[in-house]
Amino acid sequence: MARREEILDALIEMFSSHGINNNFTMKELAEKVSIGKSTIYEYFDTKDELLQQAVCRIVETSIKQVYSTKISEEDNFETSFKKELHFLFNLSLSSGNIFNMINISFENTMPMEYKNEISDQINQVRGHYNKLFDNLFQKGIDERIIKAENILTKNLMISSLIVGSIIRIANSEVKLSGQDLTDYINEVYVTVLRIAN
Repeated sequence: MARREEILDALIEMFSSHGINNNFTMKELAEKVSIGKSTIYEYFDTKDELLQQAVCRIVETSIKQVYSTKISEEDNFETSFKKELHFLFNLSLSSGNIFNMINISFENTMPMEYKNEISDQINQVRGHYNKLFDNLFQKGIDERIIKAENILTKNLMISSLIVGSIIRIANSEVKLSGQDLTDYINEVYVTVLRIAN
């Protein structure tokens, strides 16, 4: 593996345990990679450039994963909804970094010269999920599982529940898996039906 990639991987790993921010020191990073601090500067001119490259890699990887999921026309609302939650929760368990990005304050940690590019990509992901869940809820309305009245308010409440769950799962010390995750998804689904009706 190239040294540059090794440095980026180490920083991304640090983000996984401490969140995406610029509070890391070059000394900590150098120690993690078992190199001298000055070696980092052979590959990156500044700490901001290093941060930007790491975040861009996280964003690119995240976007590929997020866009890989599609709602099947054959699946009913319940199956589609639970599949999407399962995908999102597993993604948040495997990489908490991804879901740090849905937090608006994340963008404030970015160096100014990279903020617009990264913000645009993050907004595209947010837009993708807004559209995906709008389509999903329309499927629920079409199947008469969700009532169409006050849908905007209900959507906001349900979105808050889902995003809150994702963030909580991503940042929790207790990692849900297997049957526990399935049980949690079933409870979220029941709660969504209560909110929606």
